[in-house]
Amino acid sequence: MAVTIKDIGREAGVSIASVSKVLNGNYANVSAETRDNILAVAKRLNYRPNRLARGLVSNRTHMVGLIVPDIASPYFAQLAKEIERSAYAAGYKLLLCNTDNDAVKVGGYIDMLLEYNTDGVIVAETALGDAIDRLLGSGCKVATINSGVLGPEVYGVYVDNVEGTYLATRHLIERGHTHIAFIGSDNEPGKANQRLDGYMKAMGEHGLQIDYGRIKLGNYQLETGQFYAQQLLERNQRFTAIVCGNDVIAFGALNALKDNGVRVPDDVSLVGFDDVYLTTLADPKLTSVRQPVLEISRLAVGALVKLMSGEPVGEKRVTVVPTLVERHSVAAPRERDQGNESEAAKANGETKR
Repeated sequence: MAVTIKDIGREAGVSIASVSKVLNGNYANVSAETRDNILAVAKRLNYRPNRLARGLVSNRTHMVGLIVPDIASPYFAQLAKEIERSAYAAGYKLLLCNTDNDAVKVGGYIDMLLEYNTDGVIVAETALGDAIDRLLGSGCKVATINSGVLGPEVYGVYVDNVEGTYLATRHLIERGHTHIAFIGSDNEPGKANQRLDGYMKAMGEHGLQIDYGRIKLGNYQLETGQFYAQQLLERNQRFTAIVCGNDVIAFGALNALKDNGVRVPDDVSLVGFDDVYLTTLADPKLTSVRQPVLEISRLAVGALVKLMSGEPVGEKRVTVVPTLVERHSVAAPRERDQGNESEAAKANGETKR
């Protein structure tokens, strides 16, 4: 059984009140001898304070929740790691909640976080439904990342997804591509399909016809990229490049293209989104739109800490801009002139735009 302050008091021969004062760092009206005795007994009995019990007294637990839709996603794994680092540096422990975008799981995790009296919650790209009302109504402080959660006490960090796929599509157009496919997700909780919008914006601005037969929407899983790339090939859709809604979709598309003897980038160019660490392990290394994960996590945690401390936050909605990282998965169509690329760029294999 867990050691209690009652056990320490009994062993040290002092009152529970004295034990409580010493263990909470209040040494007023307690002699040095009594203080040292209590601390020694607590150490010998391997006493661990009950964080939840302390939280009920102080109304602070120094715990924050993080709600994500899919922790198996390389992007959300990286985001969770950076949020945990930032939270830990600020003196908070992290409770990770993976929902699989399941409304029942979302509600269960919201209830758990409230039962644990967490000081704040970060919601990352998750549809909360009616559960958000319970969260906000409890007084719990909330910061969101690319989420549709709104409220006067909610701080939001947003990535300019439209700009991201616009950069990706424009890059392909500048390399000479005019027949560009898009494979993305139609599961965008609480917001429009911004990544598809960026693709369509770039196509429209450059006077290119949008062929809806080349637009494929599934989810952000490997299977979506593999299935729809295979479908594009089987239906003889004319395309020389694919913009993908995330890197995982791009990996699936790359697999399907390779299985069919289609060379990347010689036959088809490929661009992903997120720039997860696996992009540099792909063959060829994947050109991708980089989300500034470190900046996102620091902004969200920094704002949440201020909200929990009652400090002013300033702007309640902050948008960060992604960048395009060029690697080896994009080339001009087969009639291209490759002579303009410098040997230094080839050796480095990576540039930012």
